[in-house]
Amino acid sequence: GESPDEEFGNNDTSDPADSLISGAPTADIASLAALARTFETLRDIDSTVEVYRQVIELSVGRSEEQTLQQEALAALHLEWFQFADAADVYLTLLSKARSSGDPATEIAYLEQLVYSYEQADALLEAARAQTDLVALYQGQGEAEKLPGLLVAIAQNYRTLNLTDSAI
Repeated sequence: GESPDEEFGNNDTSDPADSLISGAPTADIASLAALARTFETLRDIDSTVEVYRQVIELSVGRSEEQTLQQEALAALHLEWFQFADAADVYLTLLSKARSSGDPATEIAYLEQLVYSYEQADALLEAARAQTDLVALYQGQGEAEKLPGLLVAIAQNYRTLNLTDSAI
């Protein structure tokens, strides 16, 4: 008798995951991105994160594509309440924004980083990121955001029982 694979004309015995890698980064990225969306629809967070990591790795040298995938991964972590993981991704994105000299993007990533840290109860890290935001807001002429931010910094320090810093 024939094996089930031969019977149905499937002679490919390689691992299905191998078939996703074609050697063409654009095709691989598109295939993996579609796979990530499928896993996300199925609510399989671990598989979704793993596929995003593969896409990010394939995107090395393609800065814009890699940034988009990292932003999607960070948003996914936030959606699943994985705030510490989101913060790790936002730190990477923040570093890129700083090295490219893009203060508007740096502000956006810092704001997301602060939110992630606060939700993860990493208040000292949140306060440090908020302090970086103070300087950026001042540099960008966004003084109207300073009072609320300074109060938030003081509250984080007070919660940590760092009274001198809070004052």
